[in-house]
Amino acid sequence: ALYEHEINVFGDEPFVWRRHFEVAKLYEQRLSGSVLALEHYAAVLAERPHYLPALKSAAHIMEQNAQWAELADMFLARVPTAKSSRQRLYMLDKVAEIAEVRLGLDDIAIDAWKEILLLSPEHPKAFSSLGRLLHRAARWKELIELNQQEMELMDDPEEIADLYLKNAEVFEKKLLDDGNAELCYRRALQLVPDFVPALKGLGRLLMHDNRWDDL
Repeated sequence: ALYEHEINVFGDEPFVWRRHFEVAKLYEQRLSGSVLALEHYAAVLAERPHYLPALKSAAHIMEQNAQWAELADMFLARVPTAKSSRQRLYMLDKVAEIAEVRLGLDDIAIDAWKEILLLSPEHPKAFSSLGRLLHRAARWKELIELNQQEMELMDDPEEIADLYLKNAEVFEKKLLDDGNAELCYRRALQLVPDFVPALKGLGRLLMHDNRWDDL
């Protein structure tokens, strides 16, 4: 009650955000007032957008209340002004997870993962997560470009050959582009000459075109 009285009396004074935080903690921890707690955390974050204790507590309440859209918006709004790449990556990762898993908004998740890759080109989760989403969305050309981007970071011939195989299968089965499919199968075989899936794929294309002499 004392802190709330100070908030009402002092209004926009610079220190008032701290009183909002104290009131929010009381509502959250002792009074089971998550809605009122969230209102006071919002007042804190309006003055201190990246105050981590308030950000974490507000996120915890939103998760408990399944306020997924509001939670994603809260993180997304803070990405441009985050003080470090680590903070931006954390918030974008949360946005991607919430958008895909909780909201079913794959396009937003895709945009978040693309931004993560711009910030961290070797991010351990980005290629697999973004690849899965692009495949599900049938965004084939973007998937091919993503695989090519990942190849540039690889040293293992077998791993590179596997990505050429994936691109070949996309060209062949999704884009109906046999020319580029053949090129990718051949590049996979240049790296791993006995790569059976690539041998089968190339053989299938050659038989389809009646190119028996090339078999």
